[in-house]
Amino acid sequence: MKTFPILAVALPAWLCATAFAQTPPDAAPQRPALTPLNYRSVFTGYQAFNDQPVAPWRTTNDTVEKIGGWRAYAKEAARPDANPAHGNHGAKP
Repeated sequence: MKTFPILAVALPAWLCATAFAQTPPDAAPQRPALTPLNYRSVFTGYQAFNDQPVAPWRTTNDTVEKIGGWRAYAKEAARPDANPAHGNHGAKP
């Protein structure tokens, strides 16, 4: 009776393999609800470059000094409602 030890090992292994290979019909994988995709082009608010007239540097420096220097520009950039069209580059949308 050499087949008994082989069957004692092989039969339970085969039964376990077939039991785990089947899935019950009510255990179908559930798919998550899909949300609709919203596409917004990066070019939606694009404004072409417009040449601006060059002002004399002395007048420009006097204007910057009058409004508070670089600190005024730093405060303007730190505002959460800053207008991105006026140089708020790198801010998150």
